[in-house]
Amino acid sequence: MSNSDENVLLFFRNINLRAALIHVIGDLIQSCGVLLAAILIKIYPEAKVIDPICTFIFSVLVLLTSARVVRDALSMLMQAVPTNFRYRECVSALGALSGVRHVHSVHAWALSTHHTVLTAHVAIDELADWEAVLQACQRLARQYGAASGAFQLERYAHCMASCADCRQPAAAP
Repeated sequence: MSNSDENVLLFFRNINLRAALIHVIGDLIQSCGVLLAAILIKIYPEAKVIDPICTFIFSVLVLLTSARVVRDALSMLMQAVPTNFRYRECVSALGALSGVRHVHSVHAWALSTHHTVLTAHVAIDELADWEAVLQACQRLARQYGAASGAFQLERYAHCMASCADCRQPAAAP
């Protein structure tokens, strides 16, 4: 991927730039519509109903074009799991890492449109190398698109089988 392609992707992932672009394009279209309505009213003075019709059409247009930006903003404010984050697949991959016995309390959320955070408790085998498991978890988090990953490593204990928090499977958000 070229540098200019990456810049275009970052532009459209940035919610502020998307909102500004939609606003500018909306203003341009509305100005053209107002000009067209004014010309039609000048030519046909009895067609004054064109003005409220144009206002209604542009109101609907603004609502439709800004719906995705509003949805993305609310998603970030609520710290929801990003729609492009493969949560279940990531949890399965964490559980399949060498030395990992159990994964629980997995949380993923978006701090911005391009910054996903992942946290998890990872129960490891008695003989597992803590540093190697932690590095593998961090690497896996980056592979799944998380900019930051925080993992609490703990030795697997048999009592985890009866612990309500540990026993529950990692549920999809």
